[in-house]
Amino acid sequence: MNVIECLGGEIHLVALLNYFSLMMDYEFKLKTASERAKVEDLFEFEGCKVGRGTYGHVYKARRKDGSDTKDYALKQIEGTGLSMSACREIALLRELKHNNVINLIRVFLSHNDRKVWLLFDFAEHDLWVCPTPTLSQH
Repeated sequence: MNVIECLGGEIHLVALLNYFSLMMDYEFKLKTASERAKVEDLFEFEGCKVGRGTYGHVYKARRKDGSDTKDYALKQIEGTGLSMSACREIALLRELKHNNVINLIRVFLSHNDRKVWLLFDFAEHDLWVCPTPTLSQH
């Protein structure tokens, strides 16, 4: 059965355009999904959970291809959507480049399970566990 038969033998231009628009969107989605880098294909992080952040779980990760021995931090944003504050954090981290601010390297979007992953440089400690300097009493 072709498109025209589905439309009862009449060619309805709007319906036809909608059909082709949907097909083009579907084909575009398939093409981009096949080209999109997947975090699980690039990094090994299973069983390496190092903590929990404001928006999700944080894992220590390494590149699977062995192109470097550097450690990375992967933050998986919880849920199937992003809160406005998470979006603001991501936008700010993409812009900020400073020695005292952790470097956001890349954002991965997983459309299959609707997860968002943030790739950071790995820091051994965060502010909650760093020793605080004490004032010496003289």
